[in-house]
Amino acid sequence: REDQIFADGVHDDILTQLSKIGDLKVISRTSVMQYKGTTKLISDIAKELGVANILEGSVRRAGDEIRIVAQLINAETDEHIWAETFDRKYADIFSMQSEVAQKIARALKASLTPKEKQYIETKPTENQAAWELYIQAELLLDANFMDRDSIVALYEQATLLDPNFLLPYTKLVRLHAWAYFDGTGPDPSQERMEKASVALEKASAIDPNASETHMAQGYFYYYGSRDYEQALESFALARESQPNNSDLFMATAFVERRLGRWEQARENMDKAVFLDPNNASKVIEVYGISVSMRDYSSAGKYLERWSAITGGNDASIETNRYFLEFKRSADLEKMQGVLDQALEKFDARDLLSPRVMQTFYSRDYKTGLELMEEDSTVNDWAIRAEFLRLDGQDELARAYFDSARIETEARLKDNPKSWRFLTSLGFTFSRLGQCEEAIHWGKQAVAIVPLSIDAFDGSKAMGELAYIYAVCGEEEEALDLLEKCLSIPSNIGVSELKLDPGYNSMRDNPRFQKLIQKYDS
Repeated sequence: REDQIFADGVHDDILTQLSKIGDLKVISRTSVMQYKGTTKLISDIAKELGVANILEGSVRRAGDEIRIVAQLINAETDEHIWAETFDRKYADIFSMQSEVAQKIARALKASLTPKEKQYIETKPTENQAAWELYIQAELLLDANFMDRDSIVALYEQATLLDPNFLLPYTKLVRLHAWAYFDGTGPDPSQERMEKASVALEKASAIDPNASETHMAQGYFYYYGSRDYEQALESFALARESQPNNSDLFMATAFVERRLGRWEQARENMDKAVFLDPNNASKVIEVYGISVSMRDYSSAGKYLERWSAITGGNDASIETNRYFLEFKRSADLEKMQGVLDQALEKFDARDLLSPRVMQTFYSRDYKTGLELMEEDSTVNDWAIRAEFLRLDGQDELARAYFDSARIETEARLKDNPKSWRFLTSLGFTFSRLGQCEEAIHWGKQAVAIVPLSIDAFDGSKAMGELAYIYAVCGEEEEALDLLEKCLSIPSNIGVSELKLDPGYNSMRDNPRFQKLIQKYDS
């Protein structure tokens, strides 16, 4: 296992060095690692990655001796452009990696600026043990981003061995700031931001001009203080010396999406996917933003790309295929057809969500309740309560709504800035007939993420408040917000207005009907 971690670390470092050369297009490690041990033809791999040349090789360590064998192959002709074997002592691993990267660049006739040469030749640390801990953390980060505590522990151990090792400090900034995420993240304690701030101070003291430091600053501003313009500025500075960093393009896109710059956001997401074409999580993001922008044709293409990456063996793809059909057609027959095809390929239990959705939109509430009873993982009190209410079981529905209220209030104590919990609380109050309370909490959510600050979550919170208004019979207020949601990219579309029973009371409202006609494409 240690040899494998070492080999992966060398592979990652060489790719990182190459990615700093602006004259090259370098595919991200996430996309290329799946070809390790593959029997695919070089030409097929190149086609899948969208590149002209493939670098392949091996890394071996025997005691203090290191051997790297590398060869560069023209994918179209299958000819070797360059090949070389490097033998060095373990202590020379960083200069060895730099030498490999520079020779590859020369073989590809890529021009190397003095600054790029300096970046490539800079040693990340003099402590080999610290470097290996850092690599372990990176590999764990790739495998399971949510295992934050284990990843943080590895980065911190690396900094203990070398207090001047820049890279783990920059990654600690991102992890702690993401966990906090403006007090709404999975661990919204102020202590997280204090840790992020300390790590950023350390990184800035070591090298304030390093691209990794700028990237860490970008995440700090994005996740910590919602200073989006400053975040964009930091990410732009980082890209100057990391022009092939797919994560930087995606991070930039996330910030632009918050600012309501949807086209720029999608353009940068496309660039991220261009550099990391086999990364399903990035493809999913482009699919998602296309749905929000109501570009269902593009969304469908990215859905197929997602399916190709996973080999079609992911039931969540079929759930999204069903959802996409709902968004673009709101045709119950077509939606059922998509669901039927999915059920031919996957276990029905893996498709519970679209099956329940279909019963909801087709007004078959008894079947929906039966499906939820079959699966013990469905523990959302509010969903069950809504089905019970629609099925005429008012007394039981009220009990479930009250349970939902109690649960949501408890969650809000731990995460008081969560607009999602606030709108959930507002909805439960609306179904309990306490509309003043319901609207109060819905407005609180919108105040936390107004469109002027966050176009991405802001439009969602606004749509939830519109739903609360509709339930409470405040039709004009609901329609004002719905019209706004429909006029901008958001998760609200005409399909929701057509099929969601929550809008039943408004169906005879001429303004509601005109709204559907206006935006029904």
